[in-house]
Amino acid sequence: MSGKKFLLFFIVLLGLCPALIFAGGTNRSPIFGARLSGLNGLYFAGSDGISNIYLNPAGLAYQKEKTFEATLFFKSEQNSFNGDVRGIYNSLDVDDENFGVGFYWPVLENLTFGVAYQGVFNYKTDWPYTLIVKSNDISNVTTTDMFYSEVYKKISPVVSYKIGDFAFGFSANFVNVDIETAFAQQNYDWDEKISQPVYDVKLKKKGWLWNFNIGLIYNFSESFKIGAAFSNGLNDVLEGTAESKLYSAVDSAGAIVSYSSNYQTPIRIGAGVLYKLNNSITLNFDLRYNLYGNLDEEIYNTFNDNIWTEKSKIVDTLTGFSVSSFPQYFNNSIDFGIGMEYLATEDLDIVFGYRFSQSPNSEKSFSLLNPVVDQHNFSAGLVYRDNQMILEGNLIYFFGTGKEIKNSLFEVHNGEYKTSGIIPTLSLKYRL
Repeated sequence: MSGKKFLLFFIVLLGLCPALIFAGGTNRSPIFGARLSGLNGLYFAGSDGISNIYLNPAGLAYQKEKTFEATLFFKSEQNSFNGDVRGIYNSLDVDDENFGVGFYWPVLENLTFGVAYQGVFNYKTDWPYTLIVKSNDISNVTTTDMFYSEVYKKISPVVSYKIGDFAFGFSANFVNVDIETAFAQQNYDWDEKISQPVYDVKLKKKGWLWNFNIGLIYNFSESFKIGAAFSNGLNDVLEGTAESKLYSAVDSAGAIVSYSSNYQTPIRIGAGVLYKLNNSITLNFDLRYNLYGNLDEEIYNTFNDNIWTEKSKIVDTLTGFSVSSFPQYFNNSIDFGIGMEYLATEDLDIVFGYRFSQSPNSEKSFSLLNPVVDQHNFSAGLVYRDNQMILEGNLIYFFGTGKEIKNSLFEVHNGEYKTSGIIPTLSLKYRL
């Protein structure tokens, strides 16, 4: 296949995929290149170009040519909740498509620079939600919003250096975080004042933060490598707006006010082994430890309005949420993965992978806005190359182990949580 036909084929695939499948999901594990996703999505001891920036930047030191990369991925996921109080819920599908581009340049034999932009993940959950509120002889049926969206994008410069059998790498990640959530709150004065029984509350916050990744790879031999990496977490204040007609109708407060709250992500430590079994088969084994347990147990919202500050502390008995804070109560978690790459022909590789991602949720943190359960990910993909470019395609199928919650902070969150979905990914690497 000629380079021009190859590139045209890739563009056609990118155009078709959004029409085939796209939807949001609740797994916060980042998605990068198709080949790396096919090899379990961790790959700490390997070299895969731009993908290394976000896992182990030391791997970029093994790239020998100036290269441009582009990745496009889609997600389709549905969560289900069989509640002890309110019965079965199935989440809505939410459109989610993301992409990344990057460039790296080996300026010297042992020194490589690069830069990349990546829509790292798009955490979304959206549920159809109906409330029946009764007061004295009056009843009211209200349809409300119940969703959480967290869009996380990075611009990352990177440098990697190889000396002898060691390679080292460092990447700085400038992160744009955009979070939006909505849920219902009851009007406890409904029978006393002329107003609605239930109101939506919407919270939006965003901002730029930064963190870094460092990593190393040691090459024991042509067939055996080990790698390790460290990523510091994020912990900073985001600002935004809170919107609801509840406090304006009942207490004459503003319907839209400013607020701020912390945003946190965990420290992550990863390690992996890459073993070339023979000329055709290479295996990788990877483990990552996520220190979610170090995060605050609750994230508190600070409003610039006294009425919002006071009234928002009430926990709604129907939805189990408070406007003033969001529970975390996370536990440390692990990701474990294995991968295999098979060289089928000189220009075609086949990749397979499995990854187990443990949920950081405790019984106190499960809810419709945070339904993340332990997930099993199975992946398979193809890598086709010619003299100038590489085309990669991969498909992940994942399902979440059903989790029965009995001791939630609020009874309305007790029940069984499940999830399943697929993630197709396409990547292009073009040598300049």
